[in-house]
Amino acid sequence: DNDNLGIIHMAARDIFEWIDDADDDDHRSVRVSYVEIFNEEVRDLLQTQSRSPSTKDLMANDVDVTLRIVDSKLVNPKTKKAESFDGLMAILAEGEKNRHVAATSMNDRCSRSHTFLRFTMESITTDNDTDNNDNGEVTSAAAYSTTSTLTLVDLAGSESAHNAELQQRPPPRQKTYTEPLQRVVPTHHKKKTAKKTGRIKESLLVLSRVINCLGGTSGVDKPPFRESKLTQLLKPALLGENGALAIVFCVSPSEAYVDETISTLKFAERAGQAKPQKSSSMSVASERRVRISLAGERDDGV
Repeated sequence: DNDNLGIIHMAARDIFEWIDDADDDDHRSVRVSYVEIFNEEVRDLLQTQSRSPSTKDLMANDVDVTLRIVDSKLVNPKTKKAESFDGLMAILAEGEKNRHVAATSMNDRCSRSHTFLRFTMESITTDNDTDNNDNGEVTSAAAYSTTSTLTLVDLAGSESAHNAELQQRPPPRQKTYTEPLQRVVPTHHKKKTAKKTGRIKESLLVLSRVINCLGGTSGVDKPPFRESKLTQLLKPALLGENGALAIVFCVSPSEAYVDETISTLKFAERAGQAKPQKSSSMSVASERRVRISLAGERDDGV
């Protein structure tokens, strides 16, 4: 349904419309990378290797390869070229199989990790102005390569223990209905989930402190980007380096989650007050010029 597309689907549709609109002398392409931050480890969701089934956690297949962060950039994440909209969706589905999720009272497939889905678009345009030799043959032509990225970040939610407890309570006993079977969750599973939820909350708290600092409400001059992997990767966007940032906040209309809704709205208000510190040393769009030799001459005359 084109009227009810999600953000990822709308982005993918627009990207391939951009590719289809290219002229004959403009070659356009898109590559995709997909990673998650789980328990303060950055994992590549497009890697196919996985550990033995006995070590798989919850509903996810543990990815065997972790990635390093250097200067707020991932080191060698796996990328795949998408040839079509359906091909891009297939790449996304492949990554979703490796993502950590779990059932909660709010969502059957609640994300247990933060994810970064990055589209890297490249346009290579050949210049019509060429160099010719004495025989009128083309010896070289200029081409211009422009690369842009769109990164969609999905922050994991952290459901409160109070609401989780309410969800596990049986409904009031009714005379005309059989009491429903209650799911029993082992204690060690509860502790494991609580520990992971704590990691999620910790990284979100660091993000909150960074935003408070950028908004001038924390009394701290230097944002604590290095305190979590999440804020390390978000640093260029939060500082306004070479791009633009948009944040989407999701809330529930249910009275059962009014505390979460109020907390989210307060965080949104603080985020709106943040002032990105744009870097003057970086241009809005970086472009590299490449000289393509069509019939180049070698020093040895061959």
